[in-house]
Amino acid sequence: MPGVQMPHWLAPGETIGVNRAPTVFGGEFGYRLSLHANEQRVEIDIDTAPPGSPDYVYPCCFGGRILEAVCDAGPTVIMGREVRLPAGTRQASVHFA
Repeated sequence: MPGVQMPHWLAPGETIGVNRAPTVFGGEFGYRLSLHANEQRVEIDIDTAPPGSPDYVYPCCFGGRILEAVCDAGPTVIMGREVRLPAGTRQASVHFA
C-alpha cells in the first residue's frame, strides 16, 4: 500500500499475541493483535486483563496517523499515534491512514 509504513514484524493478515504476561498490577495480561492492511485497520482482542481494570494505551505503529478508534468499553482517546482504551476493553478496532 503506497504511503503506509508497516512494521516488519507483522505482515498483512497475520496475528500476533501474548499470553500470561505478568503485569505491574499483579495478575496476567493476554491479547491478540490482527492487521487488516487492505482496510487500514488493526483489531485488538484482550483475552486476559490484570486486576483493577486499568486503562490501556495502544501505540499504533501502522500508517502515518490514526483516523478512528472504537472499543466495546466506551469512548477512546487518540493522542498522536497512541490510543487510550478505557478500563474493561475486550475488543478494539483502530483505523489508520
